[in-house]
Amino acid sequence: PLGSQNPESLMRGMSTALCVDPDGLMWFSTVGGCGYFDPTIDQAVNVGIHERVPASSVVVDEDGGVWFQFQSLYRYDKETELLIRYPAEEYFRVSSLTVDSYGTPWCTSDTGELYRYEHRTDRFRKERTDGIRIVKGISNGLLLLVDEAEDVWVLVPENNREECIFRCAQSGGRSVLSLLERRPGEYWIGTQVGIWIYIQGEGLKS
Repeated sequence: PLGSQNPESLMRGMSTALCVDPDGLMWFSTVGGCGYFDPTIDQAVNVGIHERVPASSVVVDEDGGVWFQFQSLYRYDKETELLIRYPAEEYFRVSSLTVDSYGTPWCTSDTGELYRYEHRTDRFRKERTDGIRIVKGISNGLLLLVDEAEDVWVLVPENNREECIFRCAQSGGRSVLSLLERRPGEYWIGTQVGIWIYIQGEGLKS
């Protein structure tokens, strides 16, 4: 693998998150740190995050800022090389991170709260407190949510309208582990016991 010949390489060891920004740069997190691969110098560049474990996810927002998810969040601006840790004022532990189709970051806390990042105030605003465990951005500004009962919902943030598309207990599932939008209106739901597909207008299929 890349970096395997150099013990000090940032790209050595377990990697849990990869992301490509609009400029084509590959961003990643490993046990060695967080950074991006610069093809002009053929090596990785460390952005200066010091955590004991790799990030759970890496996403890019509408302004090109790169977010790394640990129990807290870091945003790195490549143009200014500015690194900021969030949340700065209201403390919560992050359990999932995503960006919606407009490039706005959303996250959930380990206590079931849903937050949206506000560029104007540079803070995360609490949107919901009803036990949301996972958030996933999909097309048209919509969100997929997984609640504490492991049910999956489609949320329209603009008017807070929601629709349940998967009842875990009724489907014989256990924990929801992954979510994917294959195309608008078609959602794949990965659980501990199998995969379900929800198609708008047709319902749930296994």
